[in-house]
Amino acid sequence: MVGPGVGHVLVAAELPDIPTPRLQGTDLLIGLGIAVGAYLLGKLVSLVASKIMRARGRSRSFAAIFSTIFRWVATALGWSVALVVAFPSVNFAGILSGLGLTSLVIGIAAQSILADLFSGIMMVVREPFREGDQIEVSGIKGTIRIINLRETVVRTFAGTQVVIPNSKVHGASVRVQTGYEQRMLRVDVGVAYETDFDLVHRVLLDAVRELPQTLDDPAPAVRVSAINPKSVGIAVSAWVGSTQLDEVDALDALIPAVIGTLRQHDIEMPTDYGPITLVEAAQGST
Repeated sequence: MVGPGVGHVLVAAELPDIPTPRLQGTDLLIGLGIAVGAYLLGKLVSLVASKIMRARGRSRSFAAIFSTIFRWVATALGWSVALVVAFPSVNFAGILSGLGLTSLVIGIAAQSILADLFSGIMMVVREPFREGDQIEVSGIKGTIRIINLRETVVRTFAGTQVVIPNSKVHGASVRVQTGYEQRMLRVDVGVAYETDFDLVHRVLLDAVRELPQTLDDPAPAVRVSAINPKSVGIAVSAWVGSTQLDEVDALDALIPAVIGTLRQHDIEMPTDYGPITLVEAAQGST
């Protein structure tokens, strides 16, 4: 007789009874059919949801993100049903509960991904900006091409593409240049102390109003803005379109018009006149 110990050998009667899933061809075929149907249903749900959201005026990014989420949910539910049908003897509830710790570890490892996903959803829900808006974020200036679940794609004014994680955009201060349809440009120039300021106001206003790049409403303005050691500062402001091209074209016309007008009327411009300044806060909507 062999006693318990190192040399103890389990006989067949002592082996534990390990249940194995019963596989039946009919169940597998039905489950496979449900899985394929769920995949097709998910694509259909995504397409219909996207069309409905676009018809209601939501942005392309909003429609793309939420139609993708709807597709994932519909497909996941369908595949869950397919697994239950294909393997009826498997306790999936027990398996899922046993994966709790694994899910926690995966969640911690994927924190940055989850942060990007959450930020992308929040941005398209709140819509502080849309595709086509021109923004500045973290020193990057350009036009938004698309907002995905994980990143925002920006085409810079120099023509390069920059991909920014959504968590970086959502957590930063974003200047939306095209947030309104109009913005104000301001050019500061210095004139001599003995200048006829009524003449300066009149001739500069006339010059700015004649420029096709500036708007009549709101009207342009010319004001005394500062006293410098050798000059008196004059601020010439004009409202233009909000895009980067509008700004570049307006400055290209406004600066020569201001300088040319002052020279034409023999108004002295000392060398300490101020720089060209874009007034960021001066924006308005139509």
